[in-house]
Amino acid sequence: MNSEMGHEYLLIGCGNHGERLLKMLVSRKLITVVCETNKQRLIELKNKYRDVECLTFVNSLENIEKLLDQNFKSIVCSWASERLETLKFLKKKGCSRVYLEKPFASNIDELNKVKKLFSKNFLIVPSLPQNFSPLYSNLENFKNKYKLGELNYISFLGGAKGLINNGIHYLDSSLKVIESNIVRYYGEVNRSKINPRKNQAYFYEGNITFSLKNNKYINIIMTNNSMLDTTTIYNFKFGKLILNEDGNGNLEYINFKNRENLITRTSNDKRVHVSDFFGDYLKSLEKNFVFFLKENKYQKINNFFQSCMLSQEKLYKAIHSLSKIQKNKTLNTT
Repeated sequence: MNSEMGHEYLLIGCGNHGERLLKMLVSRKLITVVCETNKQRLIELKNKYRDVECLTFVNSLENIEKLLDQNFKSIVCSWASERLETLKFLKKKGCSRVYLEKPFASNIDELNKVKKLFSKNFLIVPSLPQNFSPLYSNLENFKNKYKLGELNYISFLGGAKGLINNGIHYLDSSLKVIESNIVRYYGEVNRSKINPRKNQAYFYEGNITFSLKNNKYINIIMTNNSMLDTTTIYNFKFGKLILNEDGNGNLEYINFKNRENLITRTSNDKRVHVSDFFGDYLKSLEKNFVFFLKENKYQKINNFFQSCMLSQEKLYKAIHSLSKIQKNKTLNTT
C-alpha cells in the first residue's frame, strides 16, 4: 500500500464476524485500515492477507487519522463495552458513516448517548441483517397463500444463544412483523459467565414475554443449560409455522369449512414442509453492508437507525428490569 494514499475505510475489530465484513471490503478493493488489538489474531490476519494491496493492518487507533481520508467510513466490530467511546472517538476524528455491530451499547444509558451521536454528518447503520432477508415477504406470502389469518404470537425457544446477543434479532424482526406497540413485559432473566469470546463477559438467559396491543405476544426463552439452536414459531389464527435456525420446518394449518365460527380447536388438518424460509444469512448480511456502503438518502438511513435503536431499547429495558441491574450499569456482554 502506498503510504501517501488515504484509506477510505477503517475496520475496528476483526474476529470471525469482522472478517466476514473484511472479505466484503476486499472483494470490492476498498482501501481499508484494519485495527485488531489481539496480537496473535493480528499476525494471523497479516499472513492471510499479505498479498492484498488494499489493506493496512494496525494494532492501535493511536494517530489513526494520519492513515485516513477526510470523511472516512468505519466498521465497528469491537466489544460492546467499547461501542460508545469508539463512536465518540470516530466522530471527533471526522468519520462520516459507521457500520455498527450489535449490541449497540453496553447498557440503556449508553444506548441513549449513541442515539444522540447520530446526525447527517455522522450516520450510523446498525448491523441487523434479518431486515434484509426474505423473512417478511415469505411470511406475507404464506399468510395469503394458505389463508392463515392474523399473526398473533411469535415464540423463540433456544439454548445458550444469549438474550442480548441474539435476542435483539428476534425482538427487532418480531416488532416489524407484528407492527404493534409493546404494552408491558414480564418474566425472569439470569446470567452466567460462559461467554466463549471473553471470560469475564456474561451470557444472559431467561424467559421474557412482551405483551403488545390487540392481544399479541412475543416470547423469547433462552437457557444456558442447553446447546440447542433456536426454534421459531409463528402462530396465526388458523395455523402455525415451526422453523429451525436454518429456516427449515413445517407449516401446520386448519383448512376446512366454517373455521371462522370455531372458538377453539386443538389440532391441524394440513401440513406443508418449509425450507430456507429465512434465506441465506451471508446474503442478507451483504445486503445490510451494501446499504451501509451505498445508501445516500438520509431519511432512509435515519428510519432504519431509529427502528433498530428502539428494538434494542425495548430489549434492554426488559433485561435491566428483570435482572435487577441498574440502567447505568454495564450488562457486560460481547
